[in-house]
Amino acid sequence: MVVGSDLETPALQQKKQAAALVLCALLGGVGLLIALQTGGLLACILALFLLLGVWIYLRPQSENLGLVLKVLATFCAVTVLLGAGMLALWESGEEVIALHQRDEHGEIFSTRLWIIDVNGHPGFMARPPDSQRRISLLREYPRVEFARDGNVECREAVLLPAPDEVRDRMIQLYTEKYGFRAYIAGRLVGVLLGGRPGPAEREILVQLVPCES
Repeated sequence: MVVGSDLETPALQQKKQAAALVLCALLGGVGLLIALQTGGLLACILALFLLLGVWIYLRPQSENLGLVLKVLATFCAVTVLLGAGMLALWESGEEVIALHQRDEHGEIFSTRLWIIDVNGHPGFMARPPDSQRRISLLREYPRVEFARDGNVECREAVLLPAPDEVRDRMIQLYTEKYGFRAYIAGRLVGVLLGGRPGPAEREILVQLVPCES
């Protein structure tokens, strides 16, 4: 005897098949768009949902929606683990400070950064595309709050051009202070998130000078 709840109607099977195809198309489309713009392993993996959608289209089954959800759950779990690992690596740096800045709506948001000192002023390194929003806001709203060792100071961000001798000195100090962590973190961000910056934008160094009264 067949229980009604155990028997799927053709209409229900079609709905589940359609849902699986739509989900693959959305996820794969977003991944492909990001991969074309910036590259990155995570975006490329997400784009593979398009291939999964083709496979599902050619092999329609009621279990396909469950398969898509399982693959998505696995992708999310791996992404969370990688993010947690990168956060742990970041927080293990010799010194991590907090930078408070305003966005285009006037709201304050905070970022934890590795910091070095050169010529009496603190500075930090940023790499597109993961720091693109922060870089754009610093160009438009250079005044920030700099929290270090329990002290909060008003600072203005100065973005240093590539040929500047101060920039070269900052890179040297950055590497000396954080060592292999800087190398590993930079490579992980590049591989996972991608980015195709121009030669002069591969590393942007920001120096924080005292605010003018």
